Amino acid sequence: MKINWIDMVKITGTFSVILGHINSPLGGFIFSWHMPLFFICSGFLAKIDVDPFVEIKKNFNRLIMPYFIFSIIGLLSTIAKSYLLLRPIDYISELSGVFFWMDMPSLINSYAFVLWFLPALFFSKLWFLLINKYIKRIHMQLIIVAFLFLFGVNYQLPFAIDESFTALPWIICGYWLFKILNNDNDNQNLNFILFSGLIIISVYIFHGIPKLDMANKQYDDYYILNLLWAGAIVYLFCFAFRFININNGYIVRFLSCSAMLMYTLHPYTNNISYLVIEYSGFGGGWFLKFLLSCAILLPIMLIRNVYDKNRLFKYV
Repeated sequence: MKINWIDMVKITGTFSVILGHINSPLGGFIFSWHMPLFFICSGFLAKIDVDPFVEIKKNFNRLIMPYFIFSIIGLLSTIAKSYLLLRPIDYISELSGVFFWMDMPSLINSYAFVLWFLPALFFSKLWFLLINKYIKRIHMQLIIVAFLFLFGVNYQLPFAIDESFTALPWIICGYWLFKILNNDNDNQNLNFILFSGLIIISVYIFHGIPKLDMANKQYDDYYILNLLWAGAIVYLFCFAFRFININNGYIVRFLSCSAMLMYTLHPYTNNISYLVIEYSGFGGGWFLKFLLSCAILLPIMLIRNVYDKNRLFKYV
């Protein structure tokens, strides 16, 4: 089921990821909510009454297959780059990162570093489904989710399972936010807008922007601040796109269909734009790097849009 405002939120998140991985003054702010946004969006349409095996198969094709395809591409690109620049490369470490650990610390030396999100999302959606299907008491669900989150923060597990544990609260946040956003009660929506604005202002005044790096499991001293801050920001994005009528059908569909491609390829285009801007004398032009990276992605997105039925673009 395609919902226009959810696509708009995901597109906002995708461009934020591209900008977040360019050294800019907005980096700290973007990191404080951009990855939670994707997990929250995944929680919007999460189902609790489906066959787990059917859901596993569907999500495997949507998430794990693109992970392996682009991880191998990233690994081969990194090997080629290291060979051309005469840099040493630890093949055992890189291969174990791609096929065993699947997390940011293990993928950081290759262009596949952003792909940790895919297996983490795959497993977090599975845990969410199983918890809701087999544990009916809400308080027990919350206790289990809290335990898994703390375990994931403090221990490393293979296949990005620890990151999937830390993603669970955001999936749940999205599941309940969707119910609120789909409520046509204007007074309730106004109350949530005011509450979200109050959270953002209060946290910023008394604490500043909460530090968050989900990929490296670096949270603020108080985990609840991360949840409140990111949840409030994402809610305001959702409310704006949900209730403000923006007539942008073709552009939204085009960008939404290309979101996976933009996410997986932007490390390459960011690297190219960095080199072009730096060596052309525009050093420090972070916004130019962002625009150039998007410009390089555009023809690839256009090709994908034209040949979207081709098996080449089946998983993106």
